[in-house]
Amino acid sequence: MGLAEPLNPQRVIREAAVTWTIIEGVNYEVACETITHLIALYVEAIEQEEAKPQPNAARVLELNEACLKLAKERKDLRVDDHDKINAICTVYGKAVQQGVGRVTTSAA
Repeated sequence: MGLAEPLNPQRVIREAAVTWTIIEGVNYEVACETITHLIALYVEAIEQEEAKPQPNAARVLELNEACLKLAKERKDLRVDDHDKINAICTVYGKAVQQGVGRVTTSAA
């Protein structure tokens, strides 16, 4: 596809025996970035907790475990898992908007 050609969102990408459309690729990237943003919110909460005179060790552990779970979920996400991608964008997207204090740790 040359630079003069318009972008066709239905164009199919073929790499290493994997096939997806541009829209599917964008949705996948949005889901990954949503998880990344949520992890950042958890890290911020960990830092806030650890900065307290008497940090709650159980809360720090819970937040660390949530970060690890989210990182694994992002690593395991596949571009063709449309239901999971939609759930991540819906559930985690709302969580990111609300902040980490009111978030769940599973879009499944």
